[in-house]
Amino acid sequence: MRATSTRAVPPPAETDRHSDTDRVIGLAARFIASGYVFYLFVISDLIRMQAPYYPDWWTPLAMGLAFLPAVALFLASFRRAGPFIVRSSLACSVGYVLAAVGTLLLWPEGQIPNTPWLCMFPGLSAMAVALVFPARYALTYLAAVSVLSELLHLQRPDEQKASSVLSVIDNFTFSLPFVTALLVIIHTARVLDATRPQVYVAAAATAAARARELEHERFTDLIHDWVMAGLGSVSRHAAPETVRHQAQVALEKLDSVRDGPAGADEPVDAMVTAAALRTSVRDVSPTLDVDVHFSDGTDDLLIPHTTVRALSVSVAESVRNCFKHAGRDVVPVVTADFRADGVTITIADDGVGFDVEKHRPDRFGLRRMRDQVNRLDGASLRIRSQPGDGTTVTLTWTAS
Repeated sequence: MRATSTRAVPPPAETDRHSDTDRVIGLAARFIASGYVFYLFVISDLIRMQAPYYPDWWTPLAMGLAFLPAVALFLASFRRAGPFIVRSSLACSVGYVLAAVGTLLLWPEGQIPNTPWLCMFPGLSAMAVALVFPARYALTYLAAVSVLSELLHLQRPDEQKASSVLSVIDNFTFSLPFVTALLVIIHTARVLDATRPQVYVAAAATAAARARELEHERFTDLIHDWVMAGLGSVSRHAAPETVRHQAQVALEKLDSVRDGPAGADEPVDAMVTAAALRTSVRDVSPTLDVDVHFSDGTDDLLIPHTTVRALSVSVAESVRNCFKHAGRDVVPVVTADFRADGVTITIADDGVGFDVEKHRPDRFGLRRMRDQVNRLDGASLRIRSQPGDGTTVTLTWTAS
């Protein structure tokens, strides 16, 4: 299977960090679970009052069906949104329905006093449905439990009865704002997660374009002010000392373009570094991208400018070597994993590979990468390859 490039993944929704949707669902799940605890406290006397009217085993079972799934929902709220929280939400919704249906089927011969305790919180189970399912399912479920709650209401004493239709509407409209608000909040979080990659890519592209523009301006000024001036001195037959001095200054200025000008080693953050890596890769292959991952703590990571430049040069050289030597139609996968104390960059392909032990270490491409990495404190270069098994180049930099 050929390796292919992938789009960058932005922080923090990307990859190792929880997305906004995960965080919102987690907070909402805790809110719903807290609501179950609140109602259990409020209606505990009502439950004890009505328990003697049912078989001894039913009230504990009904409470377990109605309230125990909230415990699982609370525990699931501390994990990323996934099967656990889906199953917990389903358990809340199904448990309430089973408890209500069982209460109807086991209704005593006489009428029990007060409103059945299950009628007090149908909206909570509907909110649990809204956590993980589309709006149409959540609203349909809310309508269903509103009807079910009214069927329980109809078992109360005659003097407490009201219009069934109005009661259903009242049950539905009381819980509707909470369910709707939750649906809107989760939808907004999903929209933010969906659009954030585009924002980060646009920001990275803007930063890269500005960096290229500044580099072009520096190079243009250097050529005009020093190289052309030196050539002019030669054409005017200036004194050798003057020509030598201007040539030396021009060479120093050219070195500053490679290594960065004085004061250019101001550290940059992980986003700017990712943009520089992406730019260096696209300079080699405009269609190739970098898969970027950010772990917790990378917001505070600062990387020196010379380190970013050396890593970018090495990555570009590795990608260039892949296109030259890995084989026809082989496309490398470039990944950059940023962590709190550094970054690891991997360039992998499934091409022809080579014997690392027998390969000449002084070949220009490898030597250039090693020279770049050897200049850096905390940097390392590792090349893993076997004939017929592709090549993986790993660049690692750790802040000292």
